[in-house]
Amino acid sequence: MTYRPGCELSTNEAVKQAGLGIGIVPAQTIELEVETRRLVILPVEGFPLNRRWFMLHRKDKRLSGAVGAFRDSLVRES
Repeated sequence: MTYRPGCELSTNEAVKQAGLGIGIVPAQTIELEVETRRLVILPVEGFPLNRRWFMLHRKDKRLSGAVGAFRDSLVRES
C-alpha cells in the first residue's frame, strides 16, 4: 500500500483543528482530546515512534535552578 499525503500542516494545533481524518502528532499534544474522547489513538504497526532528545548548554555558563532541575529530570527519565 502506498501512502500519498493529502496535505501538510505546519503545527500540531493545525493538525488537531483541521478535522481532516488521520494525522501524526506527539502524544503529549493530544492528551486532553484523548481524555475527553474528541480524538482517538489508532493502533498502528511501528508506533509509537520513539525519539532521542539531546540537551546542550555552554560549559562556561551556569544553569539556572529551573533549567538544572529540568536537565536532572531528563537524565532520570533516560
